[in-house]
Amino acid sequence: MTQGSSGSRPRGSRLRPPAPKKKTTRTKWLARPGKLISVGVISLIVAILIIFRDALLPQFFQKDVIGDQVREAQGSPVLRVEGVERFKLGDEAHIFAMIDENPLSPSQEQVLQNRFRDTQASEIIAGAERNGVPVGYATWRVRLQGGRNQLVRLIDVRPVNVTREKPISGTLFFLPPQGADDTRLIGLDMDEPEPRARELRLGGAPGGTLGDVFFGNKTLTFADKEEEILMVRALTRRSLVSFGLELTYTVGGKEETVRFDNNGRPFQVTSFSCAGPQSSLNYKRFYSLGTGVDGDYSILPEEPISGRC
Repeated sequence: MTQGSSGSRPRGSRLRPPAPKKKTTRTKWLARPGKLISVGVISLIVAILIIFRDALLPQFFQKDVIGDQVREAQGSPVLRVEGVERFKLGDEAHIFAMIDENPLSPSQEQVLQNRFRDTQASEIIAGAERNGVPVGYATWRVRLQGGRNQLVRLIDVRPVNVTREKPISGTLFFLPPQGADDTRLIGLDMDEPEPRARELRLGGAPGGTLGDVFFGNKTLTFADKEEEILMVRALTRRSLVSFGLELTYTVGGKEETVRFDNNGRPFQVTSFSCAGPQSSLNYKRFYSLGTGVDGDYSILPEEPISGRC
């Protein structure tokens, strides 16, 4: 038998399988670049959210605090007193006292006796009242405005710098009111050693009936630039009282105060001036509502009919 070629398999040898081809190993991030991009975007978003949470979010919620700090540095008031004015309710008319014993001229007295309701008479009374002090009780309208981004809470109103003297006994104008309004007020009993703001309802007694502490279970709140009107009435039966007012409020967890007066002068109210065992009116001069020669109302230089405190 002819011997095979050199490529023939020797007798008795085994057949070996061919060696496997080497495979090139790739990492997943090289094999799938799109997935790498997605992971990177997610990581970036998470990082941004963390920064927003730790740095920007607190500032966002504290923007009112930061804004208020700027306004405070600029000297802007937290609670602004926009205006104070004497305001008469239905139970108030023209009952006031003057130190001057001769506040009106004879010609002015003649006008009041003959033309009680005309403009000239009203101007005479208004002019005298501007220089007088209300008797028994007086009401002021106080207009307030909030001045912060955070909510301002008014928690108290109280008199300050209180002085007491003998009642004015010069001239008494006694032109009583016609009726009363159904109005709730902040009442200040100036005969108390330390007057507190109390609820006051008109009727029941001259000047109204005082009740519980006004801010005992309530507060008045002011948003930024929000306005609120306070109706404040002071009462006295003993003396001439002069005082200012102090407001106590909270803002941002801090308690602060602001004081104000009656347009550059103190608030004032006086009691009747009384004397004698029967507590009669004690004035040098009187002007009271009476009946003129024509049967109509007139203002006469006479003591009021009651004649008693």
